[in-house]
Amino acid sequence: MKRAIALIVAGVALVLIFSQTNLLSRSKLAGGSFLSRMSDAVPASTPDLLRQLDELKQENATLKMQVLGQNIFKPSTVEVYSSYPLNGKREIAIAAGSSQGVREGDAVTWGEKVLIGKVISVSENSSIVATIFDPSWEMAVRIGVSEVNALFKGGNTPTATLIPHEGTIQSGDVAITASKGFPYGLEVGKIKDLKDMAGAPFREANIETEVQLSDLRYVTVHN
Repeated sequence: MKRAIALIVAGVALVLIFSQTNLLSRSKLAGGSFLSRMSDAVPASTPDLLRQLDELKQENATLKMQVLGQNIFKPSTVEVYSSYPLNGKREIAIAAGSSQGVREGDAVTWGEKVLIGKVISVSENSSIVATIFDPSWEMAVRIGVSEVNALFKGGNTPTATLIPHEGTIQSGDVAITASKGFPYGLEVGKIKDLKDMAGAPFREANIETEVQLSDLRYVTVHN
């Protein structure tokens, strides 16, 4: 009889130790489900306790992401560093980097839809963005309602080239991104001064952009 009681006591002690250890681990990695069950079991007459449980669930979610090594900071609108008095148009620097989740290759826009460039270099809290005004910039675009294919080339005055004659476009039509590596449909600019080259199989046009880099204060980074 005494031996049976001793075994029962030992078993209960082991259960308690296991429960405490398991609860500590799960509070970081999977504590949300435990807290959810607790909130379901709390009577509706205890609003303060329910509120506290809700706060604990939110804190647990944050801890879980930290334990798993996930970056909980996702950049959206970030500041643009001033380039004054060196107002070069090829690159801009922005006040967000790897600590804020910025990665090389991320698209950068003015607002949500107007393409500015892409991230080419990332530091801890800042990044360098190559802009569409860089003369070496080239990307596939589509123009107008008919989505006519063309090649966008950067520079102080960006252009659209390789526009087929059979494509129905006119001045004022919008050119959008259609190049792998960018979100589809970002606005690059509007067609201006469409030119028919005598004897050439393609047309070309200047591209009028929506924003001047010297006036740029904020951009959006697309992860």
